[in-house]
Amino acid sequence: MKESIYDVIIVGAGPSGLFAAVNLGATGLKVCVLEKMNSAGKKLLISGSSQCNITNADPIENFIEHFGNKKNFVKKSIYNFTPVDLLSFFRKSGIEFTEDRNGKIFPASRKSRDILDVLLLKCRESGVHIVYNSAVTSVENKDSLFNLKSVSGKYGCRYLIICTGGLSFPMTGSSGDGYRLSESLGHSIVMPVPALHSISVYEYFLQDCSGISVPDINVILFRDRKKIAANRDDLLFTHAGLSGPVILNLCRYVRKDDCIRIEIAGVSDQLNEKFKNLILKNGKSDSKNALLNLNLPERLIISLLKHYGINGSEKCAVLKKEIIKKTIEVFSSLEFKIKHADDIKTAMATAGGVSLNEVLSGSMESKKCANLFFSGEVLDIDGDTGGYNLQWAFSSAKTAADSILKKEMQLKIH
Repeated sequence: MKESIYDVIIVGAGPSGLFAAVNLGATGLKVCVLEKMNSAGKKLLISGSSQCNITNADPIENFIEHFGNKKNFVKKSIYNFTPVDLLSFFRKSGIEFTEDRNGKIFPASRKSRDILDVLLLKCRESGVHIVYNSAVTSVENKDSLFNLKSVSGKYGCRYLIICTGGLSFPMTGSSGDGYRLSESLGHSIVMPVPALHSISVYEYFLQDCSGISVPDINVILFRDRKKIAANRDDLLFTHAGLSGPVILNLCRYVRKDDCIRIEIAGVSDQLNEKFKNLILKNGKSDSKNALLNLNLPERLIISLLKHYGINGSEKCAVLKKEIIKKTIEVFSSLEFKIKHADDIKTAMATAGGVSLNEVLSGSMESKKCANLFFSGEVLDIDGDTGGYNLQWAFSSAKTAADSILKKEMQLKIH
């Protein structure tokens, strides 16, 4: 079988792979994207509940903080291609954007398809060749060339970019192929684990509250009675446990049997004063109705009172001190022991991947193999929910593409 030769081959037609292809193809380089699925961007299409939370309005100095201890690695790429740059790119193709109250930015249409269509159009305009149903089975580096075998044929290239994603949502094509290819080229893989996922807890009693979301809740994670991490954001109660941004963004720290404390209505000292004022102002009302002034859903209040044996029909004026104390404890420090996290197949993202110790953060090039590059989720990078991971996919792709173009320019000079 004859080998097809290109300047650049990109493995994976997700947002990162397509964006790298757009930037390289536009310069006249011969670019091919090999995609194992029958169409591009399957995971992009379901991102943000198919609404595509593409980035975040956070100031850039705060933006990188949402990558935890990986912030120093992502910094160069994010500064190289910022959220402002990303929005500008799509606006030139007629896409407008909208921002929600948490700074999440979506296409104004709230359709992921609009973002994918622009990427595919730009690929066609740039002469990029996309081969679908073409899972790469092996790759080797020999004599400064990469030789790839796929189910669609043999391919060769001078530059290779691996951007195959992680392990989450394998039905979209993210099934760990990039890890295997990277290992064959000398790279080590940090054990992939689920990121951005819901949790289930022992003795969960809030099934009746499934679907209820409470904004701006502080949640603290403890291990062996020591505080591990904390986060403040929206909390979602599910049929089996807890979710929402406040939980998703704590997930990188969570372990089985950790303890999670939820300050439903604020910290105990503040709630103590607030509740006493409610009692004074609502002496003739029952305690359940008084608690509605805390701006919590009635269904949640009823479930909490019922589970902890608190009679919400008692008049505030006659509440005993022990009942007041117990009520404050429930609404300021609701605690659960973590049973387990979602399976990696259903998590929104993957933590782990190609070791960052073996990749140059300023270029996305391998330290192990010249002219091998990475971008997106295949690397050991996981950001918070809120558009940070998609921005990383685009920014790291742009950095990899820029690095290849710089190498090409140097070759022409010499």
